[in-house]
Amino acid sequence: MANILLVNEYGEGNFHINLLLYASKLLTALGHNCHFGIPILNKSTSSLVSSGYKVFQAPILPPEVNFHQNKKSPSLTDFISKRGFLDVNRMKTITEIWENELKIRKIDLIFTNFAPTILQVARQKIPVINLGTYWDTPSILLKTIPKFNKDSVEDEKILETLVKVFGASRVPNTMPKVLHGDRNLIVTEPEFDYNHPKNAKPRAVGSFEAENVIKHKNFIISKKAFVYLHSYRPNALRILKELAKLNYKIDAYIPKFNSGDKERYKSKNLSFVDKKTYKELQENYALVINHGGLGMGQNMMFLGLNQILIPSHRENLINSSIISGLKFGSTINQQLQKSIDKKQFEKIFDEMFSNKKQEEIWEKTQLFRLRKRPNVKEIIIKLSKTFI
Repeated sequence: MANILLVNEYGEGNFHINLLLYASKLLTALGHNCHFGIPILNKSTSSLVSSGYKVFQAPILPPEVNFHQNKKSPSLTDFISKRGFLDVNRMKTITEIWENELKIRKIDLIFTNFAPTILQVARQKIPVINLGTYWDTPSILLKTIPKFNKDSVEDEKILETLVKVFGASRVPNTMPKVLHGDRNLIVTEPEFDYNHPKNAKPRAVGSFEAENVIKHKNFIISKKAFVYLHSYRPNALRILKELAKLNYKIDAYIPKFNSGDKERYKSKNLSFVDKKTYKELQENYALVINHGGLGMGQNMMFLGLNQILIPSHRENLINSSIISGLKFGSTINQQLQKSIDKKQFEKIFDEMFSNKKQEEIWEKTQLFRLRKRPNVKEIIIKLSKTFI
C-alpha cells in the first residue's frame, strides 16, 4: 500500500480534477491511499472529501492577473510566471512548504495535471506521472514553449529562477523538459496533436468521464442549450446579454457568478443552474456553448453534442478551430469580431437545433467512438506499478 499524491494547480474542478479523480479511483481499488492537493477548496472539490479522499489546500500561488481581461493571448510561460516562477524568494517558500507536506504525508508517488510547481519540487526525489495535454506538456522535441504573443515571458527567465532555487543539477536545460514528469500520459485525440505527436508515449485518447456515458441511438432530439463559460469579464457578460434575447431555452453555469450577476442577466429563456455531469448534459441538451477548452471539447465530441465555441485565448482558439474543422461545432472568434450579437447567435442556433444537424452529429460521433483506443485503465495501473 502506497501514499499517492494527486495535484492540480490550475483548474477549478471540471476536466482537470476529473482526470485525477479517475486515476484515484483505480489506485484506491488497488489498496493505495490517495491525497489530493487542490489550489482552491470550494464546492467543486467537496465531493472528493465526501468520497473519503484526503484533501488539502496545496501551497500554490494564485495568479496575479486575469489574463482574459487582456486582449493579448497568454502563453504557458505567462501562466507559470504569475505563479511565482520569476520570484526566487516566493519559490523557495513554496518549495519548503511542499517538501514538508511530502514528508508528513509520506508520499511515494505523485500524479499531476497542470502542476509545474510540484513537478520541480519532486524532481529526482519522488516519481511523477503527469496526466497532461500538449498545452501543459509541450513535446520535449521542442526547444522552447510556443509563444502566442511577442511580450510573453521568455523560457530563459523562468529557468534562471529555477536554477537559483533548486540548483543546476536538478533543473532540465529546456522548459518543455521542465514540464515533464518521469512518465507522461497524453490525453488528447489524434486530431489535437498540434505539437509534435511523437512525444505521446504512453498515450490515452478520448475522455475519462464521457467514456462511460452511452447514448441510445433512438435519442430524443432536444431543443435546449447549455452554456459553460469561465467568468472572464466582460466577455462572459457580453455573451450572456445576447443569449438572453434568444427564443431558445438556455441553462447557464458560470463559475464565480454571484446572485446579483444571475439576477441581472436571467430572462424568461435564460436560467442559471449548477454544474452538470456529462450524463446530464447528454440527456437534456443538444447544444453546449463553451470556451473551447481541450477537455470540454473532446468530451462533447464523444457525447455527440453540438458545440458553439467562444475561445478566450490562443490555445482554446486552436482547439476550437480543430473541432469546427471536424464539423463538431461552430467557432466564434472574439479576436476577429468586435461584437457578438443576437442575429449571429440566432443563425447558428437555428442550424444547430435542426433535426438534420443533430442526426449528422450523432452519426459522426458513432464513427468517432468506433476508433480503436488504448485502454486508459490498463495504462494508468501499469504506470503506477512501475514506480511502486
